[in-house]
Amino acid sequence: MSCLDIAGLRVCFATPEGLVRAVDGVDLTVGDNEILGLVGETGCGKTVLGLSIMRLLPRNATMEGEIHYNGLSLFDLDEEAMRNIRGKEIAMMLQNPSTSLNPVMRIQDQVTESVLAHNKVRKREAKARSLEFLRFVGIPADRVRDYPHEFSGGMRQRAALAMAMACGPSLVIADEPTKMLDGPRKVQILALIQRMQQESKASVLFITHDLLAAFTVCHRIAVMYAGEIVELATPGELSQHPLHPYAQGLLESVPRRGLKPIAGASPSLVDLPSGCRFHPRCPVALPACHSSHPVMCEAVAGHFVRCLRHGPSGSS
Repeated sequence: MSCLDIAGLRVCFATPEGLVRAVDGVDLTVGDNEILGLVGETGCGKTVLGLSIMRLLPRNATMEGEIHYNGLSLFDLDEEAMRNIRGKEIAMMLQNPSTSLNPVMRIQDQVTESVLAHNKVRKREAKARSLEFLRFVGIPADRVRDYPHEFSGGMRQRAALAMAMACGPSLVIADEPTKMLDGPRKVQILALIQRMQQESKASVLFITHDLLAAFTVCHRIAVMYAGEIVELATPGELSQHPLHPYAQGLLESVPRRGLKPIAGASPSLVDLPSGCRFHPRCPVALPACHSSHPVMCEAVAGHFVRCLRHGPSGSS
């Protein structure tokens, strides 16, 4: 069973420079009780995909395709129905808790307010529930009345996780939850996300540029490049047998594998390359890669890749 099904999702932004194709034909499924990682360089469309699920895009955005949550089409809902789903059934941890937390409200009050907004409970019960979740994420009782500016980055991430989980959502979108955290705090947040997911049985879309963090917590990992998914596999399969040259480059760029950067830069989403979008940076590009756009294919069971070396081309 799947919690989230995305089919043919396209998100474009009209700008003075031209049409930005931020998400371009993405098909993706998040299973029940699964942590699915979405990894890629900054600007590849990961955050836009997460905001599309929440329907929180700016007015200059247009969306095509389908997003189904537990069988319900999110594109068919009016704004009031969507507000009832946000927070209660689908929660999102934004990548900067300093901006997502209200600076003039105490931490416990913010979690309590979230519970009250989405559940028919008395304030006493909401406060008790907020304390329970703040305790779960490791915030001491003597700190719950503090303001966000009194917390460290790691503590703010803990508070954001408590707020996301307090209403019992079945899907959590965690956008860069370890960004700007040092090693020990990153390990703590990743452990909390794993524990939260295991105890709540929620599904998680884990958006990150940190491949090692994704390997730590995810059941499957989707690699995104220039608005589209280029590889999808389990962490073990992706780590041991990466098939797409971009995924191979990401692995080579992590410290334990030599910190070798990928040559070149990501393409402009206003002026995408013809053929395979990675071919200008690819060390093993074929002549056909310049004109033929590859489609996703299943190279081995459960391991999908968008590369002419492993499957057919689609439209050019």
